Amino acid sequence: MRDNAKEIQQNLMELLVLNGDKTMIRNLEKELEMSYSFAIDNGKEVVRRNEGLGEYIERYSVSLMKNFSRKKYERLKNLCNEYNTIGDSRVVEKVFEIDEKAVKHNAVERISMSIENFIQGIFKNSKKKFV
Repeated sequence: MRDNAKEIQQNLMELLVLNGDKTMIRNLEKELEMSYSFAIDNGKEVVRRNEGLGEYIERYSVSLMKNFSRKKYERLKNLCNEYNTIGDSRVVEKVFEIDEKAVKHNAVERISMSIENFIQGIFKNSKKKFV
């Protein structure tokens, strides 16, 4: 039964990547659900680097075969749908946004601290020379 589940998983991934028949995909999904073949997600995210969407899907599908969880499968399904509608792209989603005010404040604070340390160092050196 386990070998059958692996075959179903491989067939399902091939159909997704090649934009196969939607009814076959739904039937294979139902078979996987009936056989409880989805594993528990291990929590390892596959991060998209500076690569095309097609390359990322290939890397993601290899990772999915190591841990075939429902969450990762749904992510692959969305990626394949995006690839089939938009095509290959190098646009990477923003994972987080940086608050520019906080960055500027931290930079100003660091500069003022370094200037203060520089001035204190000059006075310490000049005291040693005069004493």
